[in-house]
Amino acid sequence: MKESRRQFLKTSAGLVGTGAVTAMAGCSQVPVIGGGGSGGNDFYRNWMYEPGEVVDDKEHYRFRALQPSAIAENEDSFDDDGYDALESQVERQFEATDVDFEDIDRYTALDSRRVTIAEGSFTAEDVQDELEDEEFEEETETDSGYTVYLNGSRGVAFGVSEGIIVRASSAPSDDADGEGEIESGPRPDMPVAADLRSIGYGEVVRGRLDEGDPESTDYYGNYEPVTFSGGAGDEIEITMRSEDDPRLMLVDPDGSVVAENDDDYDVEGTYNSQLTHTLDSSGEYTIVATSYSRSATFEYTLELRLLYSPVELVDAVETAIGTQSDETDRYDDEVDPASTLFDGLGGGDIVHGRTLEAAEDDAPEGGRFDHMVGRGTAISIDGDTSELRTVVVYEEADDFDEGNIEDWTEEGSQFDDVDDIDISQNENTAVITGTIDTDDLSG
Repeated sequence: MKESRRQFLKTSAGLVGTGAVTAMAGCSQVPVIGGGGSGGNDFYRNWMYEPGEVVDDKEHYRFRALQPSAIAENEDSFDDDGYDALESQVERQFEATDVDFEDIDRYTALDSRRVTIAEGSFTAEDVQDELEDEEFEEETETDSGYTVYLNGSRGVAFGVSEGIIVRASSAPSDDADGEGEIESGPRPDMPVAADLRSIGYGEVVRGRLDEGDPESTDYYGNYEPVTFSGGAGDEIEITMRSEDDPRLMLVDPDGSVVAENDDDYDVEGTYNSQLTHTLDSSGEYTIVATSYSRSATFEYTLELRLLYSPVELVDAVETAIGTQSDETDRYDDEVDPASTLFDGLGGGDIVHGRTLEAAEDDAPEGGRFDHMVGRGTAISIDGDTSELRTVVVYEEADDFDEGNIEDWTEEGSQFDDVDDIDISQNENTAVITGTIDTDDLSG
């Protein structure tokens, strides 16, 4: 099934420059590739289990990888806020283990952070002692030498081996901001999508409601249909912020409205909308971003958080361990574009990407191209300057259109801070390279 224009976020959530690394915290849609960082390896692909193994019926998911110890060596080259955000998003995942950011050599986040992995300079004994102090109980030992711990009340499990920690969580967005407190208005430092059409768990994106959007009396006039892939049992929270009067509706895969909200009355003095809902089935859901006033036009910020996912925690830990140990198939064994994407991205200090169902039309200003089946970015940090590499994977080599890629680099705000841009084709991939000041990378 091909992905329609409504099924794709035209403005890439994974950006370079201001907001770039922040967007990547949500496993953004534009993957980033770097030139190798410390070691230059693509370690993340070894952990990437095939879609559907942890969350039923999934055909694709996003990934993100960091080399924290290498990033820490370049801390002085970062903007303070950008570095702190990178550090906190990793350390919060492993808070119960008392492992610090600079002690982690490799960090991999899979499937909206349902599974995260830390590899580094720490001992299994120290980590196990910390987990026992935090009231985690030993569940099992794997054939490959991991001890698996579970704290059911926290919804978290850890697999621990020497220098490796595998974490699975039923609340992957437990380190996201918000907790019900939603300020008025869109975030000014984010690019605006002219036609916002998709979002992922953990992402915050910005759109504009105007007369050019679809219109329906069922949805109170003009609206933006923003799709996401959800799993049965997922508890989600959707927040729409604006200085105007936004309204939210949630439509299930069968086309039925299952939740809606006009004003969040817990937030005094604002007309922002927020709703929580537990999904009944897996599939593609649509957030209807609309307005209380039928003729209103305004910019807004949309945030999608995964509060809880009914993941079998011990099974999820063992799935990742089995994948890394070559006991089960990997992502690129089962999803054709994945191997091409991983090969194109290679390694880096910050890497993220995704595969997807083939797009069926072009929206170059948002990094969306006809017959695109994968996209990613990698960044390698070298002091004050970082090397950027972005890859777009097409179904066939003939689908490549250099003019569209040029339009993206010229019109897409994610390339505003990128210099020395070069575009090339390698069979069925487009490769964009450039340089960016490290302090323009934000957390």
